[in-house]
Amino acid sequence: MLIEISDLGCKENNTRLRDTSRHILDLIPVDPHAKTTFTNCFASQKPNSEEIFNRLNNFYLHVSPTQMLYNLKTTLIKFSPVSLSSTENNDIEALHVYFLNAGGLTCLLSILTQKKYTDQCDIATRKSIYLIILCILKRFLIILGYYQLKTSTSSIYNESLEQILNLMPITTIFNEQQNASVPLERRIAALLVQHINSYPIPKKSFLQYEHIIELIRLIWCLASNNKQVSLEVNLKNDFDAIHKSFKKEKVSLLEDI
Repeated sequence: MLIEISDLGCKENNTRLRDTSRHILDLIPVDPHAKTTFTNCFASQKPNSEEIFNRLNNFYLHVSPTQMLYNLKTTLIKFSPVSLSSTENNDIEALHVYFLNAGGLTCLLSILTQKKYTDQCDIATRKSIYLIILCILKRFLIILGYYQLKTSTSSIYNESLEQILNLMPITTIFNEQQNASVPLERRIAALLVQHINSYPIPKKSFLQYEHIIELIRLIWCLASNNKQVSLEVNLKNDFDAIHKSFKKEKVSLLEDI
């Protein structure tokens, strides 16, 4: 019901109705049905099947604005619970593998790079959707980086990539068997390599040039403090226009300092 109320607030341009219902949603536990719907996307005996990918598409893309946002928050919570037991940790690691194998990253990249999926959203909802996806992407891009290290044979490429990964924030978990903290992203990358034949990662899940350009454009839009140009206007501008505006804003900021 709260999701429907929030969507009504979006439709009627009633920010108080929209935001109040979402604040209540954030205060109560995640809907078990949403969690189950997400995990059931991977309930198949055949890895990398089109059926699983279609379920993820329906979960993220063919829903109302608030439902899309809620489903993304549910995904983030499923991947990053507050505390983990050993059994739960194994389940979380496996969930990352299933998600990558099924093309889940492709769904998230589509939302970021194809405007048709967020055109129905008001600007506040769209911004929230982008920020949640970027939070999820951060974990997965680090995992893919470690995965590339383990599968690439180029020593020069690996050296540069390893330097970048050493600067990235990672999630550490306590391993009872080793009696030590280990980086979660490294463990998941190792698991992906171990099951590379059974659960391969689709090529579309790896960042392409157009994805990188669009990610940079979106980050510039979200980071902009230009009060004369709204986020809504920025999101409609192309890469060069955003770059020019962001560069000018940065120079102005440095001059003020």
